[in-house]
Amino acid sequence: MYHHDNQCISEDGDFYSWSCAEPLSSTVYETWGNMLFSPNKTFSLCGKYHSLKAWQDVGQDANSAMRDMPTVADIVTMGKTVLA
Repeated sequence: MYHHDNQCISEDGDFYSWSCAEPLSSTVYETWGNMLFSPNKTFSLCGKYHSLKAWQDVGQDANSAMRDMPTVADIVTMGKTVLA
């Protein structure tokens, strides 16, 4: 499964809650190049990874970045851009 080059918005910072299986296998699950938006740049995964850097340290989300939550107007603009 690949999750890349996306703009992802999460109210609680749990972007990949469906990926908590251990151990992670980079041959079947990879993330990279994503722009992750959440309040205060919050990132949490499986109660084990509490920052994007910790997630990146296990080989995931290379070239991804955290951003604060966009405004509603910005979210609408993002959606229109994708649908154009």
